[in-house]
Amino acid sequence: MPEFKGTPGPWEIERYSDGLIQIVGDLKVVSDDEENVTTVVEEISATNEEANARLIAAAPELLDALQSLKCELILSDVDMGYIESHFRPSLNKAAAAIAKALGQ
Repeated sequence: MPEFKGTPGPWEIERYSDGLIQIVGDLKVVSDDEENVTTVVEEISATNEEANARLIAAAPELLDALQSLKCELILSDVDMGYIESHFRPSLNKAAAAIAKALGQ
């Protein structure tokens, strides 16, 4: 599977009292003595910005595809016991991602 070259998730939304919204992610910086996690706001490379922009641009289609896939799997002719035993963790992740995208 191709590797995403943008800012690694999870991404969070910060809302400010003046109505501005900012998307931030975490970048791991490793030094000789310890690992520090720093919130990335402005220090994003051009490569990361382009990858992030592609991901944001694809978000509506990704959400639609994930919602459709989840519904198709649940409504399929596959035995529900099989679905529960093989797909429950993935369905839970899908449901959480869908809820996050919809602000629920």
